[in-house]
Parts: sequence; C-alpha cells; structure tokens
Amino acid sequence: MRRLLGALASIACVWGAVAEAAAPCPVATPVATTPQPGPPAYRGVEDALEALGGRGPVAAPDSERARQAMTALREGARHDDVYALNALGVIYAQGLLGQSQDIAAARGFYERALAQNTDVIRNGARMNLAVILFQSDDAAEQARALSLACAAYGDARFASAAVTLIAEGMLLGVGTEREPAGALPYLEQALKLDPPGDRAAWLLAVGYSNGAFGRRDESRASAYFKTAAEMGYGPANWEYGMALLNGRGVARDEREAFRWVSRGAEAGDNRAVISLAVMHALGQGTPVNPVEAEQLYRQAAGRGNAHAMRGLGGMLLFGESVRPDPALGIALLEMAARANDPMASRMLQAAG
Repeated sequence: MRRLLGALASIACVWGAVAEAAAPCPVATPVATTPQPGPPAYRGVEDALEALGGRGPVAAPDSERARQAMTALREGARHDDVYALNALGVIYAQGLLGQSQDIAAARGFYERALAQNTDVIRNGARMNLAVILFQSDDAAEQARALSLACAAYGDARFASAAVTLIAEGMLLGVGTEREPAGALPYLEQALKLDPPGDRAAWLLAVGYSNGAFGRRDESRASAYFKTAAEMGYGPANWEYGMALLNGRGVARDEREAFRWVSRGAEAGDNRAVISLAVMHALGQGTPVNPVEAEQLYRQAAGRGNAHAMRGLGGMLLFGESVRPDPALGIALLEMAARANDPMASRMLQAAG
C-alpha cells in the first residue's frame, strides 16, 4: 500500500484564495520521516487501488477488473474515503481505467480529498492538485499551486516533486516572481532527495542549454539531459540524442545518438519519431532505410505533425519513397504549409 501511494502521487509529477503571488517557501532538508499510512476506511477500495498499478500493470480500460475498481472507488468517494478520492483524481487526470481525461473532475476529487482530516494521504492530493493549478492561466491559482507544494514538502515521499515545482515556478515566473538563478539550488536539491527528481534534471539541462542560469553551458546541459533520460524522463531521450548527433556539449557519436533517439520514439515523443525518420533516410547511426523512414514519417504525420507531413510529402513527391505518389506528396506539403511550415512552402515552389 505504501508503494501504491507513492505511485499515485508520482503520476502527477509527467499536474483558501490567494490574493497575490507569494515567494516560494524556504527549502531545507526535509526532517519529516515517511508517514506510515493505514488502510482505506471503506471496504473494497484497497483492492480497487491495485488496479491502478499497485501490484502489476494498470488494469486494461475495458476489463472487468477496471469496471469493478471504478465501482468500488465511486462508492468509497461517496463515503468521502480519501484514498478513493485521490485515486479518482488520478484516474480522471490521466484518463485511466476506461475513463476520458477530465481535468475539472480530477480537480474536484483532489479538492474533496484535501477537505478530509487525513494528512498522510492529503499530501499526495496536494501535489496532484498543485500540478493542475500550476498549468492554469490564473495567477492566484498558480500561486496556490506553489503553496500546496510547500505544504507537501515536509512529507519525504513528495519532497523532490515539491521542490521541483517550486523551482519551475521561479524559472518560468509562474506563481511567483521570475528568478531563474534562484531556481538553480532548488533543482540541485531535488536531485539529492530520495527519490530524485527526473524533471529536475531535465529543467537543469534546459536552463544550462538556454543560458537561464546566467550562462550557456552545453557540457552541463548534455550531462543533465543524459541523467534525466537515464532516470526515465521521456523527453530527455531525444534531447540527449540530438546532443550526441550534433556534438553539442559531448563527443559526436551517431550510433549512440540513434540509440537514444530510438528510446525517445518508443516513449511516444513525436520529435524523436521524426528525427528517427531522418536518421533512417540519411543513414545516420544506422544503414539507409527509406522504408523505415517513410513508415516513421507516416506515424508522426498521422498525429498531425507538420514536419512529418513535409518529410513524407517530399519522399512521395520527389521519388524517395518505395511507392512514389506525387499527388499525395503535393497534398501533404500543402497541409504542412497551411500549418506554417516554411520549408514546405519552399518545396512547393520548387516543385512548380
């Protein structure tokens, strides 16, 4: 059960009125020990929580296990069981167990969980709600997100996620004054906590890459991108792969670049899918393979990506495809151009 609570809270960390955006709370080494939560108060909720990945994979959306879990959790929520409320928030925030993603519903469940007198579980709901509020366009809600993170920080299970959110607020000026240099020690601290923050490593990489911390440092940026990728932060795979491909802050290595970009594509990163298509087309880190390049372009283009439409359109139009189709190639380039891809417009002009 303790492992499940951590998992439920970590899902949110790939989400009183506040009149003014307040400065972040002071951050020091957490002194609180990890709380020992008791079982859910309502019968049936504990078994239902297992369907969310407490032991094994998350239940399939259309499975009987998922339906039974949702029935038990809804009944638990009717009795204000804080475990059920937090779990339902996670389910609707992520679109799990066959439910459509509904951020408003998720927020409602988290708010109800916060109203219960059970701090051990409420800290998970605090962080989950903080992530949702952080993405709001309302300054008061953004400030409340950082206040919630501060409140959850004393719980060692959520300290790293809390510090990372506070630092991201300072880095972007969300919920507080923008102060990128001040965010640096917060992010460094998040990496030293247990469990360490994979998003903190990625934010450090981005900050060193774009000079947010006062100077650009591509060597540190690439090292942190690698750290984030090794910790399982999906977007960092492509970033580190591109650093290797271009020799940016690290020795150029096309084969290693191909490996990391492939990992990013497997994680569903559209940027990685497109880069992998280009690498197959040009033979970067792998033998030239136009068939695989075309398949990858089709995959990303099917998701509406303009770059992929342009790449696939070019292959079909200029005979680089196994089965050239100039009419479809023109159509794809026109779609990419309408999506403001400037190179697609130039390709159309060149095609006459």
